[in-house]
Amino acid sequence: MCHYEYLVMPFGLMNAPATFQSTMNDVFRSCLRKFVLVFFDDILVYNPNWETHLLHLAKVLQLLKINRLVVNEKKCSFGRKSIDYLGHQISGEGVSMDPEKIVNVLNWPTPKNVKGVRGFLGLTRYYRKFIKDYGKIAKPLTELTKKDNFHWSQGAQVAFETLKKVMTSTPVLVLPDFTQLFEIECDASGKGIGAVLMQHKRPIAYFSKALSKKALSKAAYDKEIMALAVAVQHWRPYPLGRHFLVYIDQKSLKHLLHQRITTADQQNWIAKLLGYSFDIIYKPGPENKAADALSRIPYVSEFHATPHGGHSGFLRTYRRLAANLYWVGMKKHVQDYVQSCDVCQRQKYAALSPGGLLQPLDIPNQIWEDLSMDFITGLPKSRGFEAILVVVDRLSKYAHFLPLKHPYTAKGIAEVFAREIVRLHGIPNSIASDRDPIFISHFWRELFRLQGTTLRMSSTYHPETDGQTEVVNRCLETYLRCFISEQPRAWSQWVSWAELWYNTTFHISTKSTPFEVVYGRNPPSLTHYLPGETRVEAVARELLDRGEILRQLKYHLHRAQQQMKIYANQKRRDLSFEIDECVFLKLRPHRQQSVVKRVN
Repeated sequence: MCHYEYLVMPFGLMNAPATFQSTMNDVFRSCLRKFVLVFFDDILVYNPNWETHLLHLAKVLQLLKINRLVVNEKKCSFGRKSIDYLGHQISGEGVSMDPEKIVNVLNWPTPKNVKGVRGFLGLTRYYRKFIKDYGKIAKPLTELTKKDNFHWSQGAQVAFETLKKVMTSTPVLVLPDFTQLFEIECDASGKGIGAVLMQHKRPIAYFSKALSKKALSKAAYDKEIMALAVAVQHWRPYPLGRHFLVYIDQKSLKHLLHQRITTADQQNWIAKLLGYSFDIIYKPGPENKAADALSRIPYVSEFHATPHGGHSGFLRTYRRLAANLYWVGMKKHVQDYVQSCDVCQRQKYAALSPGGLLQPLDIPNQIWEDLSMDFITGLPKSRGFEAILVVVDRLSKYAHFLPLKHPYTAKGIAEVFAREIVRLHGIPNSIASDRDPIFISHFWRELFRLQGTTLRMSSTYHPETDGQTEVVNRCLETYLRCFISEQPRAWSQWVSWAELWYNTTFHISTKSTPFEVVYGRNPPSLTHYLPGETRVEAVARELLDRGEILRQLKYHLHRAQQQMKIYANQKRRDLSFEIDECVFLKLRPHRQQSVVKRVN
């Protein structure tokens, strides 16, 4: 019989990794964490200068020789000032992420199941100490890993893209110097806690944690104590046994250890801090930028990049956010965020002012008495729909977006108009539109003549006559491009969200939202923050009666029209023509488009 025995550690055995690591630890036990780090077969020798490095390197090679361990020269690297080790790039300046791992994150496809989400979180979580606010940014993805809870939502997509983005801009973390003073900045917000471990204002590591619903319901004071205690416990080896500083933006915590303890939770958290020596320094929120950035989940993203945010511009996004939240410097934060939004930069374009002096239409007297209508065509088929009928009330700016199916006829459009508009708002006094064949057809004209409705057609090859609907069309098209650029055939599923977004968005001309003008109140908020997330209480607003709202509305519309006319005419010149005078008429790029199906 023959006896076979392994001469080296084989692959595949369950206990092989632990046995191998234990062996390497025994070999280098006298050097571990003094000038040697070992992870399986990766041996890192580090020193502050070249002379010491040569001595320690000789000792490491001697230990390998004594234990009859052989190294592969081709896989060795000596005398390096910067090295890649365990997914990190280590140099004299500090520790940063391995560029190859960053590329892997950027190329990671959108997860289709829980396994894909776990794989992505596993890779990014390894680098969470580099990422501000990691725990709170990744919370929508973490929720997907729960049992029977996988549903890829807009929030998950935002978190997925945000993590990819922040991974490309991570800072270099300095190596800790245990002869110097450590500093911890911590803060708590309505969605989590965050902290930064620093020396000389340079980050050593970041920490953040999303809070549970139970923790979120606690008072702001309790959450600040929790943030401090959890941060100190997380970095326990650094501050333990030495004095350190804590920066916090809750002024009442400055005398934490001398205050009266009122709850069991406070007693529990303070007990965890009694073994440490530290001073608490009050640092107002605007100065405590690092921790404040960690504790503030991108609220702006929720009011800008979600379906009810609609990727609006700066002013509209700011108005939505200001109606619900406030923090110092919020306006600048919103402006910077909107200007750097990748989706907006890719999908929006600059609008140019048309030529000729502006002649505004008269201001209506009542809402839903004077309307404007237009079509959006050229859309890919989505659940049978191929176009959108846009109907706008010229006074309140309230709009309805009605998806349409082929074939389009004047009778069919009239049925849709009666079912969706007349049913809700009655017969209008006038309708402004372009010269689409449907609107100039005999059926359409005769129908509204009998109803007493005046049809106000735009000038030939001059759609600016109905400029209001043209603007709404552009807003709707921009909204759809922002949300369905990767799935253009899904546009019909977003039309209702687009209508809600548009009607609840602040208008400069009316100084309010169309929803508020029509219904006399603001719609229920769709945001997901919980009570207690902001320390600023909402200021009660005095209600105005219906007549006062309409009076203010007409006043603002009149001012907006005058300002629009002044600004528009600054880049125009006044032209006058005599009757029967011949002129050139530019047909392009304003050649009339119709929703009527063309037949070759």
